[in-house]
Amino acid sequence: MKLSLAREDLTAPISEISTSRDSGARRFTSLPEIDARPEVDLRGLRVDEVKASLLAAVDAAVVADLHRLLVIHGKGTGALKKEVSRLVQEDLRIVSVRPGSFDEGGFGVTVLELKGDTI
Repeated sequence: MKLSLAREDLTAPISEISTSRDSGARRFTSLPEIDARPEVDLRGLRVDEVKASLLAAVDAAVVADLHRLLVIHGKGTGALKKEVSRLVQEDLRIVSVRPGSFDEGGFGVTVLELKGDTI
């Protein structure tokens, strides 16, 4: 898709302010809230709904520099667990995947170890 606009039709976002008169640099006054939690609960979702919730939780955990994420998928038929396993294999931000220990939720939980700060 291509969009053509006249320069005078463009406006700067309201949240931008100039940091100094000498510098052309701009700074944003408000950053989006990140709801990073050490666990994500996928129970009750359908298999086709898992991807969005899981990737959003991984994104938030990585941004918040969490090194571990508990994915609660429940025991059920195993369909959610299988989908979680498939999705995390494709994600390069995940270092390792293991089943939850007894005190973490056992078979109903998958534990993701995330990459640390790479910058």
